[in-house]
Order: sequence, then C-alpha cells, then structure tokens
Amino acid sequence: ELRERWSLPPRATPGPGALTVSPRRGWYLAEVDVDRAAELYAAREVIETGLLRWSGQRHRQLETAALDRIADHLRDQADALAGNDVARRSYLLGEFHVCLANNLGNSVLAGYLRDLTVLTTLFTMRYQTRNDARRSYDEHVAVFDALARGDTDTALHLFLSYNAQGADVLPDRLRRAMGAQMPLMNQTGPVLAEDTAGLLVPGGLERLTCPVLLIVGALSRPIFPAVARALAARL
Repeated sequence: ELRERWSLPPRATPGPGALTVSPRRGWYLAEVDVDRAAELYAAREVIETGLLRWSGQRHRQLETAALDRIADHLRDQADALAGNDVARRSYLLGEFHVCLANNLGNSVLAGYLRDLTVLTTLFTMRYQTRNDARRSYDEHVAVFDALARGDTDTALHLFLSYNAQGADVLPDRLRRAMGAQMPLMNQTGPVLAEDTAGLLVPGGLERLTCPVLLIVGALSRPIFPAVARALAARL
C-alpha cells in the first residue's frame, strides 16, 4: 500500500526510520534534513568502502553473472534519467549501492545499505537536480568499469571521492538559508502535527465560512492530491 501511495518501484520498501507516526495524522515519510543526510552518507561510505577493501584483500573478482546484473541495473538507471519520474530515478540511483553489495557477496551489509538508502532517497528526491543525478549515474558507471577490470583500488578511490561530494549535497548559501528557516518550521509544528487549531476534529473544517485554497504541486506524490480531495469534501 505504501509503495502504491508514493509511486515507489516494486522492490522499494520503507525501512527503519523512513516512516514516522503522529497522533491524528497517521504514518508519513520521515523528514531528512541536510545534517541528517550528511550522517547517512558517512554511514554508507563506511559500509561500502569497508566492503570493497574486504573484497580487494581477498582478491575477489566479480563473476560474469554478477557484472551482468549490475549492468542491467545501470541500464535501468539510464532509462530513468531519460524520463521525468523523479521517484524512480532517485530510487534506482540509491539502489545501485544495494545491488553492488549483493553482488559483492554480502547480503547482510546490503540490508544495512538498503535501510540507509531509503532515507538518502527521501533527501535526493527533494534536492537532487537532473544534472546531479546524471553525475551520480556517471560515477556509478565508472565504479562498474573499474570492478569489471578487477581494479578494486580504483573503485574504492571513486567511492571515497564521490561519497565525500554527496555528504555536502547543498551549497553553503542554501544550507544557511534553510537553517534560518528552521525556527519557522518549529513554530508550525503544534498546528501541523498536533492539530492545536482543531481543524481535523469532527466538524472542524465544516464550520469554516471563509474561502479556503487547497494547493497541490504538479510533481506531488499521489498521497497529497488524495488528502486535498478528502479535505475539499469536508469544506
């Protein structure tokens, strides 16, 4: 049901920390801010680089079948980049890391990466531009090419370089602007999360007599138009 509501691909299942619950609002996707995203990217780097070092120390080279699976995944990424489905594009770019871990032979670490990647995907869906997505794809191709040559050291170097870029996703100017608006977000908390105005209680919306404007973005996930329709039906 969650995958259908947020138009997620069949394999995308929200992991621990991806969903939160609020009284009278139900379940919703967690917010991932810049600082949280930096921690998530750092955690992902520790797992991925450790796995690559482990593989390199054992001189393990990917088998043809594993390389074919990764190549198929890269083709799916390229297809998503050519389209306009931001959710699918973000999911596939993140799932590359899970795909790689699985094909390097460690499903346990792949599970941890999936949990981290679900959260980083929530961040990239909001802030990653098409050009940023293209750069991520190009980096994935470079990592794949290195592994296909059996060059684990180069693959490790590439991961270290582009994970460092990922942790600093937003320019300083934008980071400062977002930080300056955090107090405003906190001030809206009681009304949005706790419904202190009593708008969602039975009869709350029905008693309004003033004009009400409901706005849904052109690229909003399907859950938002559904909520707007439900609210409109009560006005």
